[in-house]
Amino acid sequence: MYLVYESLYGDLLNECDSTYIVGLYADKANAIKKAKELIQEDIKLNNYILDNENDNIESGYARLFWNQQDNWNCYYEIIIRKMEAE
Repeated sequence: MYLVYESLYGDLLNECDSTYIVGLYADKANAIKKAKELIQEDIKLNNYILDNENDNIESGYARLFWNQQDNWNCYYEIIIRKMEAE
């Protein structure tokens, strides 16, 4: 199982909780697909920019800044984490 979640920082914390769980997926491919959909939507509709240093969600992590690169006042990270079965 793969957990996809977003961690928010800066000004985003005034609007939302610090962590948002997107969903739990049976395999990594579906988790990556969902994360890519969210990233593309935020780039297209919400003026986010994919961090040029942390932009490979296939590795399990990506950072997006609002409006400009290195906008540390408003950014979030999307993370894919493998969950251990009990």
